[in-house]
Amino acid sequence: MNKNLRRLLSLSVLAACTFAPAYAYDNKEDHKHNMQHAVPPGQYPGGDESLDFFVGASYTYWVPYQTGMVIGQGRTSSASQGNTAAPSTDGASGFKVMLGANTQHDAWNVQLEYTWFYRSPGFSTNKLKNTVHFTPTFDELTPRYSSLESRFQNQFNRIDGMVDRSFYAGHYLAFRPWLGLLGAFDYQDLDYNATTTEGTDLRARFHQDWWGIGPYAGAEATFYFTNDWGLFISTGASLLLSNHDVRQRLGTWDGTTLSPTIINNSDNFNNVEPMVEAKLGLRWDSNWTDWALRIDVAWELQTYFNHNGFLPYYSPVGVNGDYSMQGLTVGVRVNF
Repeated sequence: MNKNLRRLLSLSVLAACTFAPAYAYDNKEDHKHNMQHAVPPGQYPGGDESLDFFVGASYTYWVPYQTGMVIGQGRTSSASQGNTAAPSTDGASGFKVMLGANTQHDAWNVQLEYTWFYRSPGFSTNKLKNTVHFTPTFDELTPRYSSLESRFQNQFNRIDGMVDRSFYAGHYLAFRPWLGLLGAFDYQDLDYNATTTEGTDLRARFHQDWWGIGPYAGAEATFYFTNDWGLFISTGASLLLSNHDVRQRLGTWDGTTLSPTIINNSDNFNNVEPMVEAKLGLRWDSNWTDWALRIDVAWELQTYFNHNGFLPYYSPVGVNGDYSMQGLTVGVRVNF
């Protein structure tokens, strides 16, 4: 009896080994067939009710900051250590506009966005605590300054072209990766007026024209805690091939004209400039049958490394610091 049972078990195992590969192969083919249709759903309606186009606009209030902008140092005596002086960096308003379309190919979108930021302040007096004079930073003069005023103004323009796809990665989580091309250009002016303790009036006028272009990639994640409200975070990066055209003049001022007798330099050079950005905010996003509305309120940061071409007199040739803009961004987007 035990011998017959062993024979029966052996035949059963042999039959299972014979038919199992064919069964597994059929299941594998079925699984493969199903996976072809297991594409995460797009965030907005598709098919006959697809939203073909979208437009958007944002208001920005950003504060610009650039490292390497110390124009002087205040001291109580020629040998004592003191504080530094730099142009003020108050915020300014700007805007973004955006236009995009659904490609009808697996819910991928194409979009174009333009960013404009402009800051043009007047001169502000640089005052340092417990100091009686300034020592220069951006020139080779040894006389002390009895007064110093400065300003930093700039206009920044950016154009992004990208392809992206918004889809649900869960019941409450939406995800949007993108790839594209980033182009930007700006100009900057660093100016200061100074009076030496000997009574000589000096004027410095430094100007930089810059442009950069490079590949652009990033991703955004949105967690919806209700049907319409969510928290989102996005990050992006680019590697820009950049060009700097810098002009620097420093000379005496007779009340009407500037005589650039101290510094009168110009330079034009290229470099590779990394860019990183981040945005964190609150989103209201609601869909209807034939249109959708989105409102974002966020904090945004953009940093462009190796951007500052203004150089102190004794510095080596090259860039002298990074440029960043950060602050409030309020945006509206309509899909139709």
